[in-house]
Amino acid sequence: MLVAMSVLALGSHLWTNRDQALCWWLLGLSVAAFGALVAWHHRLGEQWQHCRTLATLNEESLARVRRDFGALAPCPEDVASHFGNQDRDLNLYGPSSLGQLVFNLSTSLGDSLLAEWLSRGSPLPLLSAHQQAVQELAPQLELRQRLYAHARSKQHTGGYRLEHFRDWAGSIGDALLVNHRERLAGWSLITILCVCLLLVVGRFVPTWVVIAPLLLNLGFMGLRMRRYQQTFDRADLQSDALQSLAKIVDIIGDGEYRTPVLQQIGKSLLHSPQRPGRALRELSAVVHHSRLRFNVIPYMMLQVVLLWDFHVALKLQRWQNRYAAHVEDWLDATSRFEALSALANLGYENPHWRFPERIDGGGLQARQAIHPLLPAHKAVANDIILEPGQVTIITGSNMSGKTTYMRTLGLNLKLAMAGAPVACAQLRFPACELYSAIGARDSLVQGVSYFMSEVVQIQHVLESVKHCQRQPVFLLDELLKGTNEHERNLAIIGLLKELCAQGGMGMMTTHNIALATHPELKALCRNIYFEEDIDEQQPEKMVFSYRLKEGISMQTNALKLLRLLGVNLDA
Repeated sequence: MLVAMSVLALGSHLWTNRDQALCWWLLGLSVAAFGALVAWHHRLGEQWQHCRTLATLNEESLARVRRDFGALAPCPEDVASHFGNQDRDLNLYGPSSLGQLVFNLSTSLGDSLLAEWLSRGSPLPLLSAHQQAVQELAPQLELRQRLYAHARSKQHTGGYRLEHFRDWAGSIGDALLVNHRERLAGWSLITILCVCLLLVVGRFVPTWVVIAPLLLNLGFMGLRMRRYQQTFDRADLQSDALQSLAKIVDIIGDGEYRTPVLQQIGKSLLHSPQRPGRALRELSAVVHHSRLRFNVIPYMMLQVVLLWDFHVALKLQRWQNRYAAHVEDWLDATSRFEALSALANLGYENPHWRFPERIDGGGLQARQAIHPLLPAHKAVANDIILEPGQVTIITGSNMSGKTTYMRTLGLNLKLAMAGAPVACAQLRFPACELYSAIGARDSLVQGVSYFMSEVVQIQHVLESVKHCQRQPVFLLDELLKGTNEHERNLAIIGLLKELCAQGGMGMMTTHNIALATHPELKALCRNIYFEEDIDEQQPEKMVFSYRLKEGISMQTNALKLLRLLGVNLDA
């Protein structure tokens, strides 16, 4: 403020005393000092914002460790299309889901690739390489936080969809934005105006001579302005956000890595002859110049005198011709690194998790598996064993942990197939596909009853297992609750026999003891159960241990639960 006031005071003094050379020098120094202060203030503001972002990231990290989902941002809607009802039933996406622990740390493309890996699995040939990369990135907290901070900075400065940037860079519609005749006409008009200005300054011609070339410039831009500005609108990707993307690319490219996957990513960003970081900053400058059109007075002055849009269009076309073919590779490398980094962050925040081992064929064995969405100090660990052609039938009273046990397997298997660490002391698994029928829903709008919704789920599981190219794993929760017990048992027995005949392996929960002990399933099933413990001091109180036991549960607790809720069953 003091420098600005001194500049105004000196300017006012010089307006009335134009022959004082010292004041002119002081005015120049004051203007330079003011510019330096503005630049310093801008850098200070950026550093302050960066520190605030880091503080927010650390607060969110603590919330993830506590599993305080209410303090975390919801899963991004942009990736919702990657997840079906099965994924939502497993709590892979949605409120209080695994997605809240891994998303919102990357750009939109990084989140999209991560969503693809979580829902469909990492490409099998790259699964081991991705695990190695995640292991290498997990302890590199500073690198990852710098990456997250700039990705978050991009969101806070208005942000943009990287998919739109990729589409714009790959389009050919702007290839002839400024053709050769337009270029010749534009430079000719500028040359004519410059010559006229020189003649006027030299007092060879009267001042009104410049009016004609100015009118020609105005006419030229009137013919081309609409097309230029339509292109500028498509390319207007927020120059601040492009600067953040350039910093992300530089951070990734400047790292030193041991694993082949990360070395390849770094090489594509650092040793590329196009130097993507520099190219993105160049584009940021061009976009910034194109936004002058929102400042009407200086824009119209530069437009009439210098054909401003013409020059910006030339720079934009030159950038697109030089770099557009490489944008896809840059964004692919960046999004891949971001997805790996998000999985590495999951491992860093859960140090008791371990990396699984993929085996060639055979069954699945998990030791001391816990539900990934529960805090480590509250989760109860259990072992999981599955064999091809066999179903594990889980019985137990209400609220004893049957469905949670199935989701424990489902989420850990999704993590394993994505290349992430898992919430197990040890997990050995074959390449597999997971199918589930857990959360059936009726729909008045679609005219689908609860029973029909279950039937559709069952049909999907059965058809998927039949055509599965990997080891099929199925999870079935309390099937066909909407029909009578006799038909229900016959249908479930037939379904399980067919799934096992196709080589599937999986779990099913049920309260039906007759089904769990049915002779036709004896050779196909393994029985396990959960139940509540009886507190001898307070017999009316239910205490759940959530410990897995071999065999079939004979306990029921529905009546006890109703009485605890105050329902009078003796009336």
